[in-house]
Amino acid sequence: MPLRITHVLVETAHGPLSFEDMMAGGRGVTGSEQSMLYLAQAQARTGHQVSCYLPTDHPGYSNGIEMLDVRTGWPRLRRVDRSDVVISWLTADPLKLAPAGALRIHSIQINDWMLCAAGYDQHVDVYVCVSKAHRDHLWSSAGHPVTQEKVEILPNGVDLDRFSPSRPHVPQRCAYLSSPDRGLHWVLAMWPEIKLSCPTAELHVFYEVQKWLETATYLNSDVGMRAQYTVKKSWELAKKGVRFHGAKAPTELAQELLACDLMLYPCDP
Repeated sequence: MPLRITHVLVETAHGPLSFEDMMAGGRGVTGSEQSMLYLAQAQARTGHQVSCYLPTDHPGYSNGIEMLDVRTGWPRLRRVDRSDVVISWLTADPLKLAPAGALRIHSIQINDWMLCAAGYDQHVDVYVCVSKAHRDHLWSSAGHPVTQEKVEILPNGVDLDRFSPSRPHVPQRCAYLSSPDRGLHWVLAMWPEIKLSCPTAELHVFYEVQKWLETATYLNSDVGMRAQYTVKKSWELAKKGVRFHGAKAPTELAQELLACDLMLYPCDP
């Protein structure tokens, strides 16, 4: 039986989002954003009635999904009122709006509970974590629910079509593709030793680093210190095989990975 499914993503990391934005590569697209769009698309293809609330400059129907601008709809998300399933991404707070009897799913994706308001657990039927390690980390973080009884493990998928055809492999070429605060500072700290051992090594960073630095540098936190260090080391390593490329389309990123020996991801939480 077809279900009425509503996804809610209140905020995005790099501005308004749509399928067109994701494929064009003009902005960074996070793993959680891609996961939501691909899941919604798969649900629509199987006959379900799917709506997505998200910050978007392209409301309307796309890939069988009704795309709705959460910025103009919030806090009255009318599609939620009659949903059979409500999936809230990153924060559980929109699940408070779900009607009685609806399945309320919180797809967490991030590494803490800071985006969830007090009392969120009473509005969640299922928590989705991307791995057991992700679950264990979350349940060691402040503000976690009392039990793990409502947790399901669902890894993010991979679009294998992006990796064909392959481009030529480049020896000692390395790539970093995630948010800089997740470990780029470690890579930059180790890079002089790597370069000394492997003189032809190259590090290619694919992320909107400058946009991240414009906000993160001024934070009075670990992230702020990582940003300041990234600024310092970026200048020092500019002539030592480190290149910053900005945002690229997912298909281009897949080809860049195929050309690399290593994807570097030290992964600070």
